[in-house]
Amino acid sequence: MAKSCKFAVIKFASHAQRDERLNVGLLVDRDGVLEVFHSNKLDKLRAISAAIEPADIISDIVELPDLANKLGGRPFENSKVLENLSNLTSFSFVQQGSFDCSTNEIYLYCVSDLLRRYVEPEPAVLRPVKKRSSKLRQDIRKALLSEKIMARREEGLDSHRVIYKHELSQGVVADFVLQNGAMHVVESVDATSDSVSLHRCLYEIAMSALTFEHARINFENQHVRPRLIYSSNAEIEAAISPSLYAAQHQGAEVINWESAEQRAKFITNFVSLAEPVDTAETRPSLFHASALPTRKLN
Repeated sequence: MAKSCKFAVIKFASHAQRDERLNVGLLVDRDGVLEVFHSNKLDKLRAISAAIEPADIISDIVELPDLANKLGGRPFENSKVLENLSNLTSFSFVQQGSFDCSTNEIYLYCVSDLLRRYVEPEPAVLRPVKKRSSKLRQDIRKALLSEKIMARREEGLDSHRVIYKHELSQGVVADFVLQNGAMHVVESVDATSDSVSLHRCLYEIAMSALTFEHARINFENQHVRPRLIYSSNAEIEAAISPSLYAAQHQGAEVINWESAEQRAKFITNFVSLAEPVDTAETRPSLFHASALPTRKLN
């Protein structure tokens, strides 16, 4: 069964007068057990001070779970524990979030992804992660296109139409995003192809949770309405249902595209939220022959 893990980015802070900070690791609550993960490239701390020994910082990071337990444990459920943990160390804990995982392998995938996004030094050129093409994603796009609520290439979120493959942050792309009061973020998982493994489907569901978390961070105080659309056969659906339930528990609306009722409800909902494309400019002018002068008729 998929379990929810909470995390916070560990930020090292220098002397208060200098106010220099660097992300150095992650603090993760996995089913009540605290774990820490640190960057493998802590030499960047020397940019703050040549007197800093990365090995000492690693030692301090590793001791955080024991210190948290002495302070009362479960810092993500008791903000006072996290506050005291920050006061007693040179670390602060920011960008808190959560993700779901059903296996240890998925858990490590998620942690690795979070380290890459928040902690490890950015590469010289970081391009959005290219998602595998899927029939489901194209079917959703065609359905929204037929309702004339997909944004044009040059349009942005302020058009109040659906943006396809919207980049939330570097390397994080949502399948569909619509801004209308709230931010409606849609991710899709296609489990109908024989070439796609169960492991891959579980991984994509876990990654969708991280995409939703990025949306909440990216859009700050704006209300985010996440939706996870999936398509699968009965056998695969039984295997991924715990992960789908976990996504639902985290606030995502889960939609089965194979269900005509759920599919119609989703499309109707989006049509009511989006501003339709005005086709008046591109529509040719048509006149009935009876309205034309005789000389205009052949």
